Amino acid sequence: DFAINLFDIVCYDLIYFSCSKASAKSEDKFFREITVKHLLTMTTGVKISEAGSVTESEWTKAFFDSKLSEAPGARFKYNSMNSYILAKIVAELTGRTVTDYVSERIFKPLDITNYFWEIGPENVEKGGWGLYLSAESWAKLGLMFMGGGVYNGKIINSTVSNIEIIGKGSMYLENTTFAYSTHPPIMLR
Repeated sequence: DFAINLFDIVCYDLIYFSCSKASAKSEDKFFREITVKHLLTMTTGVKISEAGSVTESEWTKAFFDSKLSEAPGARFKYNSMNSYILAKIVAELTGRTVTDYVSERIFKPLDITNYFWEIGPENVEKGGWGLYLSAESWAKLGLMFMGGGVYNGKIINSTVSNIEIIGKGSMYLENTTFAYSTHPPIMLR
């Protein structure tokens, strides 16, 4: 198993090897401040073309080669590559595919057997999109989250009990209820 702290610095604590392959732009002092929490809250400040990423073959390098529009944590701005970098972190730290990791820890205990997660060009799941589940499977996930990691009386994931739903007025958002890259929006304590 592995543990990720919300305040781990992405480039230096988690995926340094990937960052070291990026260009000098990733040496921007703000890149050294991007944390897991910034990725989860979509507040990295990384300015990347969503449409342009489709033609890229090295998404991690493209992320760290991008310009920063502002300091990390300054403002919410949706960026699909934030979710991809999270998937990349899970894959690098576990040595497994995200699908295998999630399947063992969540899908199997919930009896979710029919799923598919699209793979990006670096052979890592896309992260924040491309996960195909039935409506029933999504409902099971929702019930597990609502139950604090418990589904049908069985503890599926005890860390889910450390999740707090963010509502309007969150310090991370302006005039919206969307925060993290999951639905419902969540915040890890």
